[in-house]
Amino acid sequence: MKKTVSQIIKTHLPQNCTIILAFSGGPDSVYLLHKLLEIQKKHPFNIILAHFNHKLRGRESERDEKFSKNTAKKLKIPFETGSSNIKEVAKKKSLNLEEAARKKRYLFLEKIRKRHKAHLILTAHHLNDNIETFLI
Repeated sequence: MKKTVSQIIKTHLPQNCTIILAFSGGPDSVYLLHKLLEIQKKHPFNIILAHFNHKLRGRESERDEKFSKNTAKKLKIPFETGSSNIKEVAKKKSLNLEEAARKKRYLFLEKIRKRHKAHLILTAHHLNDNIETFLI
């Protein structure tokens, strides 16, 4: 039987715990945020939005960061942001872009989790994110 997000949250998270939501500003993370806000009404917990700007898409990357920050502000949710020039990181460490981006993003998310003593980091993925989903 497939469990819903709501069932998973209620089963595995104590009430009033803290969750870090990796928030790109894309449809996957926006959907997960709204789902969490729904669940939060009946099973209280704290959400912190964490946005990592990879600086790979110029103005578009900046717009995503601004959208993420504005979403957090509008919903009165704590917001954390970080960034790195992933092209430079990949070149310096001889990694492909995807691997460099993932490593920097997860280091950032773990730092935020520790700072807030959060129980969990949630990321939202679609079917084409098989590699990253598998690693999680």
